[in-house]
Amino acid sequence: MSRDRTSGAPRPSSSLDEIAELAESSSGIVVALDQIVDPHNVGAIFRAAAAFDVSGVLMHKDRSSPLTDAARRVSQGGSDVVPHANVTNLARALDSLKKRGFWVLGTALGDEARPMAEVEVPLPTVLVMGSEHKGMRRLIADKCDFLVTIPMSEKMQSLNVSQAAAVMLYELRRREG
Repeated sequence: MSRDRTSGAPRPSSSLDEIAELAESSSGIVVALDQIVDPHNVGAIFRAAAAFDVSGVLMHKDRSSPLTDAARRVSQGGSDVVPHANVTNLARALDSLKKRGFWVLGTALGDEARPMAEVEVPLPTVLVMGSEHKGMRRLIADKCDFLVTIPMSEKMQSLNVSQAAAVMLYELRRREG
């Protein structure tokens, strides 16, 4: 259960359509989690999603950590104010959002990803964050309109997925002015 933004009352998770409608009428950003299994990372992503006014989070029903008590604690209330939808098939959910006019932005390491600063990302957008160890599955990466990376020092190969989500969400919001 999450909490209603206005009354604070517990509410069940939202549907994909509800999150899409909310994004279309407000922030324009949805986050999708592809096999994020650590509840602390899930909670930290919800915290960043709340901080950057994300319309909703899509969670793979069987391949991502659910909103456990640990995830809720780490979210510091973010999971209470950001709607989420548990989807059975993330690839189909992305296809559905693309049909509604959403762009899909995936984070990746490797040569196929361009630095975020070089990519113009229109709204509404779905930001896909891949698993802690393997990144996005190929099926999900193939659904992305853009694959981007966060340039960083050679001293470090990557960021934690929740840190990367926060950086990406900040950058998307910064561009809005």
